[in-house]
Amino acid sequence: MIVISKGLLVVLVVTIFHSSVECAEFEGAARDRLPREWTWGTDTQGPLCGVYAASRAMSQVGISVSPAELCNSSVVGQRTGSTPAELAAAIHGHGGVARIRSAMSLLELHAAGGPVIVNVRSHPTKKSYDHWACVEVTDDGIVFYEGSSRGRVMPAAALLATWSGIGIVVSRDQTAYAWTLFARALASITLVSVAFAPVYFLKDRFESKSHQMFALVVSVVLTWTCSAFLLRTASGYSQGCRLALMPYKHSGSTLNSVGLEELVSATEDGDALVVDARRQSSFRLGSLPNSVNVPVDAPRYDVDAYLKKIPKNTKVYVFCQSANCNYDHVVARTLSEIGFADVSVAEIGFAEYMDWSAANTR
Repeated sequence: MIVISKGLLVVLVVTIFHSSVECAEFEGAARDRLPREWTWGTDTQGPLCGVYAASRAMSQVGISVSPAELCNSSVVGQRTGSTPAELAAAIHGHGGVARIRSAMSLLELHAAGGPVIVNVRSHPTKKSYDHWACVEVTDDGIVFYEGSSRGRVMPAAALLATWSGIGIVVSRDQTAYAWTLFARALASITLVSVAFAPVYFLKDRFESKSHQMFALVVSVVLTWTCSAFLLRTASGYSQGCRLALMPYKHSGSTLNSVGLEELVSATEDGDALVVDARRQSSFRLGSLPNSVNVPVDAPRYDVDAYLKKIPKNTKVYVFCQSANCNYDHVVARTLSEIGFADVSVAEIGFAEYMDWSAANTR
């Protein structure tokens, strides 16, 4: 009995300790867990996304070219943005080397040894690949650059889930890309060798050419099937992509609406998070008390990184300039998609709040 009592006492102490640690981690107002200083990047999910990606990639290899220098019809020749050929020509024109590749793999991305401009979906649930971004593989993982935002380390599955496989490998000289070509050639030679090995070693046992051809076809099909299965299983590709898309597929389709009184009450609730969806310049001129700024033009990865210490079950209230402004809906959708379960949009905005505040202070 004494031994059992001591064991139960140890379990009880450990449980209390973990509970106190969790409480300490999330104590205080929700806004107090956010960084005091944050530099927002600019969301460039538009026709100039390729310009920003090319500028970033060239800067990574030591070629300084601002996005403004690339804003011309030879680089952005389409209404929807730049083509791979236009971006490659712009990089060549500024002293860099650009190689356009399709069906790239993670192996080639690692072998690139530098920045790669990748063709991705602007939103994970979109069907079309309509966006350019810059990625680079480092010791910390895959660093994703979007627009002028800072690089964010992202899982390989998150990139694979939104990447078309088209990439522009950027370097300063021709030899830097040789490793990528070598990796692709080596993989192809190995696969072909494995496919033909059974036929070569067993060719004397086949009585006719038709039997040999049949064995060859079976060998190739089995080799490709087994290789694909083993690679997908070993890398967790399929499961990783599903996990990467899960927050977007299961995000809420509808948003709650709140009025002025509930919004004002939320500013006094330390457990709630009140979000101003206006641009940073407007937020700096004044906002609701105890509110934080998530600009409508902030890149999705910036938003996710900024709010990473906020529990996903926190009540979030989003507002913008006025009742006629839709910035709050845009930001609220983003918050819902990155995992926040209880997001509400205010029916009024900062302008209506100022009128109400002035009327109540007379």
